[in-house]
Amino acid sequence: MKNLCNFACETKIDGKNYKLEFDNRAYGTVENLLDKGTFKIFQCFVLDNNTKLQDCLEIFCAGLIKNHSSEEIEAVRKALDENPAILHKNLHALQFAYAKPLILPEVAKEVLEKNNRLKKKDEKNESELEFDWVSMYAAARSILGWSDEEFFAATPRKYYAHYFAYCKMHNILSEKPALNPLVGKEAIKCLSQIAGKIR
Repeated sequence: MKNLCNFACETKIDGKNYKLEFDNRAYGTVENLLDKGTFKIFQCFVLDNNTKLQDCLEIFCAGLIKNHSSEEIEAVRKALDENPAILHKNLHALQFAYAKPLILPEVAKEVLEKNNRLKKKDEKNESELEFDWVSMYAAARSILGWSDEEFFAATPRKYYAHYFAYCKMHNILSEKPALNPLVGKEAIKCLSQIAGKIR
């Protein structure tokens, strides 16, 4: 792994800033500690998100080797051993710092573009699915005569059921008359009218 594109990711533990940076030495340390290859660890740790907490701790400490002293690393190890929630809080930063140097820049750019397209699509879908809460609230209060408590306790399904029943009772919903099929004399009459308009 020559020409590794190093990338530092900053994180904060107990009010102190730390830099996670994986170079060849850090990757080698992780390989020796976990007895697995770098890309096997990448698969388990980053892609599958299936790594034991103790192994995550070892990966975290290896990422500190380049920029921090052994005393600082031991202090971090002690803090993470005592409070594993800190490690969970910083897990995404650790995964990002571990994965970034292993991914080709072109691939990373393509993935980011794809994620941005998916985000925009999701945002568009979410905006289409949003309820018009203001109109619903106004209709519930003024048309249905509900109190605030009744409105906020109701589900959208219950609201629409009541609103539909109200509209039916007051003949607000107009049903279109059913179309009858044209047969016999009526069909011939309609066809002759159409023919007359065409000429």
